Amino acid sequence: MNTVPLARDFANLLAARRLFVGKGPQHESDYGRRRAARWIANVSAPLSGKTVVTGYVRRFIPEKLLNAEPIFYLHGGGLVYYSTEVFSAFLSTLAHISGREIRAFDYPKAPETPMTEIVGHLEHQLSAELNHVDAAPCLMGDSVGGLLTLWFAGSAFSQAFSRIHLLYPVLASHHNFDSFRRYGEGYLLDAAILRWFAEHWLPWCRRQQFDPLASDYAFSRLPPVVLHTAGYDVLVDEGFTFAALARQAGASLQHYHHPALPHDFCLYAGKLGSSCEAVEQIAAALDVEHKLTCKQWSYYVSD
Repeated sequence: MNTVPLARDFANLLAARRLFVGKGPQHESDYGRRRAARWIANVSAPLSGKTVVTGYVRRFIPEKLLNAEPIFYLHGGGLVYYSTEVFSAFLSTLAHISGREIRAFDYPKAPETPMTEIVGHLEHQLSAELNHVDAAPCLMGDSVGGLLTLWFAGSAFSQAFSRIHLLYPVLASHHNFDSFRRYGEGYLLDAAILRWFAEHWLPWCRRQQFDPLASDYAFSRLPPVVLHTAGYDVLVDEGFTFAALARQAGASLQHYHHPALPHDFCLYAGKLGSSCEAVEQIAAALDVEHKLTCKQWSYYVSD
C-alpha cells in the first residue's frame, strides 16, 4: 500500500479534472479524443528547441545537442488517444533537459485500426528511421507505448537499440492486481477505461504469445531496461512484478519509482513542479550506464 501522499499539485489538478472529463468516452463519436487533447493542451507549456515533422515522425531537436544517441519514442493513450503533437510539450522538455534528439512516431488509432496494422505501421516507420541515425537509439515508450517498446525491442529489432526506457508501462494480460482496486478511479487512468483499451491489444498479444509477465519471458532478448513506475497508478503493481521477474532472470534493469505521482505524469511537466522533477529524473536516467549486465539497480524517487 502506498504510504506517500499524492503530490499536492496533482491533487489540485485531479479535483479540477473531475469537472472536465465526462463518463464513457468509448460511446462518444470520436471516443473523447478531442476533449482529451484539449485537456493536455490546457496544462502544456511553450515548446523549446526545434520541431520538425516529416510524415509520421515528429523530431524534437534541442538547442544544444549534448549526446549523439537519439531517443525513439512510442506514445501511449490506449492506442485510442493522443498523438506526437499532444506529447510535444513533454518531449521538447525532455529533449532540452537531456540534450538528445527525440524522434516520436505517430500511428493510426484503434478501434478503427486493428492492432496488426498498428504494429505493422510502426515497424515500417522504425525500420526507416533506423537507417537515418548515426548511433544506436534508445527506445522509449509510455503506457501502451511501453508494451510496444518491449515487443519491438524483443522481436523485430532485438539488436537495434542501445537500451529501452519504460514509463508506467502496460505489461499484464489480466487486470487482477490490487492496484486496479486502489487506483481504479480518479487518477488519470481509470480501470474501466483501461479494460476497454486492452480489448484492442490483448487478443493480438495472445496470438503472438507475447506476455512480458510470463514466467518464461525472454528477458535475454532485450537490451538494458530502465523502468519508471508511478505510485498512484492502476499499472503500478504490474510494473513491480516485471521488475521482480527481471531480477530473477538476471536481466539488466534499473527501476525508478515515483510514489507521489499518478499515471501520465509526464504530460504535465509544463505546469506542475512534481511532474517537472520527475521528467528531470527520467532525463538523468538516460545517462546512467549499465556497467553490470546481470544486475538490477533500484532507485526510490520521492517526489
